[in-house]
Amino acid sequence: MTWHAAWLVLTGLMFAGYLLTEGRSIGIGLILPVLGRSDRDRDAVVDTIGPYFLGNEVWIVSVVGLLIGGFPVFEGTLLSGLFPLFAAFALGMVVRGASFHFRRRHPSPRWRRGWAAAITAASLVIALALGAIAAALLHALPLRPDGVLPLTAGVLFTPFGLACALTSVLFFALRGAAFAATRTRGPLAERAIGLASLLTRLALAGAAISFGVGLLAADVRASVQQPIVVWVLAGVVAVALVVCDVFAMRAAPRRALALSGVVLLAAAAAVAIGRLPYLLVSRYGDSAGMTVAEGSADPVVLAPLFWVVAVLVPLLAALQWWAGRLYRTARTGARAYF
Repeated sequence: MTWHAAWLVLTGLMFAGYLLTEGRSIGIGLILPVLGRSDRDRDAVVDTIGPYFLGNEVWIVSVVGLLIGGFPVFEGTLLSGLFPLFAAFALGMVVRGASFHFRRRHPSPRWRRGWAAAITAASLVIALALGAIAAALLHALPLRPDGVLPLTAGVLFTPFGLACALTSVLFFALRGAAFAATRTRGPLAERAIGLASLLTRLALAGAAISFGVGLLAADVRASVQQPIVVWVLAGVVAVALVVCDVFAMRAAPRRALALSGVVLLAAAAAVAIGRLPYLLVSRYGDSAGMTVAEGSADPVVLAPLFWVVAVLVPLLAALQWWAGRLYRTARTGARAYF
């Protein structure tokens, strides 16, 4: 395995950690208006992610650092070409973080409802942006031979991008509903597991539509370099959603939560592996795209940094697991983290 490939695997593991941990927080924000019928219910739902919120964001900070250090050419090209999507993602992160902290800083019901709505709106923007970025990566892009990716509406707004963005919202909402069912109790937990069952069916429909639109789009077909892998991972997503619905109907939220993670990871793996050996695929015949080696830093830089980061990844995962074990009791809203 080359240093380029090793760094790619390490970045992928970091992003997987982000999806599994922060995916719960994004999902909680999305379903907050549905489950939070009263101020006390909203407190209980928000408090489910209180102990993990800041720790979850460490993963995305690490991913950004790995991209800048390990894939500077790829990161620069992608950021310039998809700048509005990344700006929307960053804005959503800022607003959502502030909303969690400000929501209970004033006793006014209107104040609390307003910040709760901001949490949901910001979570929606984050989920939509991630889905749209994933869709753009699965497109044959107008990448010029000099490595420049022009910022055009054809890159940012496509039917496939819209379908993937909406499906991303459903995937994250499912993750949040399953997590809420494991961290609440009574009627609130019952509503959460019922919502998870509904969301599995909607997510399955969304995934099928996205896959179908992708099959019809020439740029998407051209970008896929590993079609067998993509088909297999798409099958994993479908099966995981069906089984997740079974567990939700049987009121087994922890198993449903585990399968919601499988859905997110399989979908992300399809985007990442489906383009290999390219990071970006060009639609121009005179340039096949940007390979992993072309988008990466020099191995002289990657080699020493790899071992430092390789030690930190399992340490970060262990700390997240410990926090999950420490704060695994159900929340009632009586005590607030935010």
